[in-house]
Amino acid sequence: ELNHISLISSIALVLHNIIEGMAVYATVNKSISSGILMCLGIGLVITIALYFVGRFFSHGDIYSPREERTSKKYFEEFFKDSISFF
Repeated sequence: ELNHISLISSIALVLHNIIEGMAVYATVNKSISSGILMCLGIGLVITIALYFVGRFFSHGDIYSPREERTSKKYFEEFFKDSISFF
């Protein structure tokens, strides 16, 4: 059953990326500045998603039970990861 979930997830991801690519292409054809903003927005969403997925797989939870995280430290880690992604 895990193979079916993987296959369906892969198909959904490919279809999502095709539709998203068409939306970016159409937006850039109309306005370069809007297209750039759209690309930055997509990049930001991907950064946030990958950050939380990475934290989950590295710590077994989104919030690490081993150490106390302040909101400032959490934001600093997220900012560094976001800058490195772009």
